[in-house]
Amino acid sequence: MIKIALRNSAGLLNEFGPEALRACLSAMIPAFLIGYYYHLDYSVPFLIAAMNASMTDFPGRQKDKLLVARSGIFWTMTIALTVGVLLPYPIFLIVAVSAAAAIFTMFTALGKRIGMVGVTNLFMITFTMGLHPHDPLQFALFAGAGTAFYHLVSIIHSRLFPLWELKRALNICYLTSAQLLRVKAKYYVKDDPLNQIYKEAAQISIRLAEQHELIRYLLLQNKNTFQNETAYPLWIHAYQLIDLYSLATSVNRDYQEIRMELDQIGASKKVKALILAVADCVETTMHNQKNNSKDSYYIQQISRGIEDLEQINFRHNKSANEALIDVIENSTAFIQSRRLLEEGNEDHLVKAFYDRQIDYDSFITPVKSSIKDIWYHIHSYTPLSMFALRMAFLFLVGGIFGYILSEMKYTYWIFMTIIVVTRPTFSATVVRNIDRLTGTMIGLILGSLIVNLTTDIYYSILFAGILMFCFLIFNRRYYDISVAFITASVVVALNLTEHNIINISTNRLLFTCLGCGLSVLCWYLIPIRAGQKIDIIIKNVLQENNKFKEAVMDFLHLPNDQSHLNMRVARKKAFMSLTALSDSCFLTQKEPGLAKGYRKKIMNLHAHSYHYHELISSFLIENKADKNKSRCNTKSNERRFQKIKQLNGRISKDIANLNFKPTNESVTRNVSGGE
Repeated sequence: MIKIALRNSAGLLNEFGPEALRACLSAMIPAFLIGYYYHLDYSVPFLIAAMNASMTDFPGRQKDKLLVARSGIFWTMTIALTVGVLLPYPIFLIVAVSAAAAIFTMFTALGKRIGMVGVTNLFMITFTMGLHPHDPLQFALFAGAGTAFYHLVSIIHSRLFPLWELKRALNICYLTSAQLLRVKAKYYVKDDPLNQIYKEAAQISIRLAEQHELIRYLLLQNKNTFQNETAYPLWIHAYQLIDLYSLATSVNRDYQEIRMELDQIGASKKVKALILAVADCVETTMHNQKNNSKDSYYIQQISRGIEDLEQINFRHNKSANEALIDVIENSTAFIQSRRLLEEGNEDHLVKAFYDRQIDYDSFITPVKSSIKDIWYHIHSYTPLSMFALRMAFLFLVGGIFGYILSEMKYTYWIFMTIIVVTRPTFSATVVRNIDRLTGTMIGLILGSLIVNLTTDIYYSILFAGILMFCFLIFNRRYYDISVAFITASVVVALNLTEHNIINISTNRLLFTCLGCGLSVLCWYLIPIRAGQKIDIIIKNVLQENNKFKEAVMDFLHLPNDQSHLNMRVARKKAFMSLTALSDSCFLTQKEPGLAKGYRKKIMNLHAHSYHYHELISSFLIENKADKNKSRCNTKSNERRFQKIKQLNGRISKDIANLNFKPTNESVTRNVSGGE
């Protein structure tokens, strides 16, 4: 357990540490200098605005970063000035912030980047209300300066190191791929519960899909990666890294039967050890994208593991050992892939991509961003428009509570809680609420301990900065832990001026509970059901998997660059559709009002859809390994293809018998960003 915890912590530090450190230094150092040489009142808006800006800083092109920077600076200054001017007029302020909540929530329709600008705008409204600036104009200027400074640092950094974001994306993807392999290894141990393993694997697959999309985006949209000798090795890494997912998932999913078969021939533990060795080898690539001694060690471990399994398979040469053969073939394919990587060799298609000899637009997910998209969501009553309405209502109710409790100092924490815990779906909202409450309790205890530990102002500032850094590291993956750190940081920072830890802690807990309660209750008033579009998603998964199967058959029948490209595009689309299904299935499982039998059918379809995709991937890998198949392997292929055909029919029948609830056609548009 300690080894797993250390590995997870090291992974988080590697994944989010550099960005967290850059955000802290870019915000805190200038803010400290402003407070020291000018006035503390104006260092705070600079600090808050810079931290807000860090949340909108996604990897990408200079053009995208400049767009976000301009938008962020404009809205930060406008909000700070407007809210500051309206503070003496609470009724007008409540109406204004309620309308703003709806408008900024709708920003999600303009894409992920502008959508996050909308979220940070809501944070800026909340902080301005809480800080009560005496001079709104000067407050707005320093807030705008904080936003501008952070984006300036980010743009300069990307100019100086144009491939830094791509290298980090590759490293993170290696880490996530290793995590998936470690979860897959659990499938072969009979004591581990299968349902929990399925859930873990699907959740990691969702993250992998996002990371694959980011890598494609950074490779194909960045002119610095084409015909650049420094970038060429990254193309090979990206190409083979994305192939690794197929190797990791191309094994039959009927694991209950597989466990029994492998246990009978004494292969379970050896299979698990082999997969873990592959995972360790993948992780060493993350730390160093060149050959090293650890690589050689793990390759030897994998080779020995393959030999052991081949001996077991030779002693028990039965058709029931198909899963064992799959593991052997996939591990062998992985070693071959590693050798190509070490030698700098590549598939011909990589060179064609690198030299811009083929049309790669099909690999890039189109992103629509126009006012028409916002209008579409409004007049079609999509889930995003309903969520915007719910946010407006929550800000209205939160404002009324804040007005009633105006004698209390920290009522703005109601709005802060509403922003961070309210999600479109019931399941996500409940999980977020539990994480928020748990983290707040732990953070209050931690903050109180630090306050009692030291009264020195410089040590307190140091502790607050360290806690903020920890918050930024954990925020994107473990929200409950991140809440504990940010709560402790806030308690320590506020105690420097108020010197009343009891009042701070009581207010924090009271207004957090109030915001959490309102967010859950409001779901029942304006519900958004994740299950209302799941029929469309499931049918799309079957359609994309069938296209993937057809593309595989075409590629194996006539292997050339075009059929290879078509196969990879089809595989990408099938994978993306599966991750969308996983996301919807998990959100649907805890939704009120759905029958237990309906939920079970949905999860069965989810499992069968992944199984179908994995059988197709396995069929592809087995046929790519050797074009001249023996009679035995030909029979194995026939059995596998027959399974694919049977499973296709089973999924189609299950879809027809599911009795989906009526859905609005409008939900076919992408509103997942509102999540």
